[in-house]
Amino acid sequence: MILGEVHDEKAYYSFQGIAGHAGLFSTAHDLAILMAVSLQGGGYGWQQFFDQATLQQFISPSPFDHKFGLGWRTAVQGDLAWHFGAYASDTAYGHTGWTGTATVIDPAQQLMVVLLTNKKHSPIVADGDSYRFSGDSFETGRYGSILTLIYEAVQR
Repeated sequence: MILGEVHDEKAYYSFQGIAGHAGLFSTAHDLAILMAVSLQGGGYGWQQFFDQATLQQFISPSPFDHKFGLGWRTAVQGDLAWHFGAYASDTAYGHTGWTGTATVIDPAQQLMVVLLTNKKHSPIVADGDSYRFSGDSFETGRYGSILTLIYEAVQR
């Protein structure tokens, strides 16, 4: 395992570890603040970083594919239950990462979830002419089942 370096081979080997798609490197505390800014319409504490109209531009479903906004996936119509789980509202949005991360922001339920795993830090399994990581089949790699359990726990 390489510590302190992106664990996305495409970014690491092709772009010397620097690429926009290589992920977000942060702390759980800072991720919570970033998500709270979105959940609170662009503000945090007494700071306003962007307005509700800007947020709406990013999280509104695309007219071409309702499953996506600008940089976010949307839970509209439940088509992405593999990401959002069984109970996300139509207003929920989030993102996933290649290494095993998922975020969900659900304004209707005032819920923010950050799932940080590293399913790629697992043995490689040959799969025909390609390969896969055994961690892809771990329960934590099935974001929707974990999110369903979280929704069930907070709805009790």
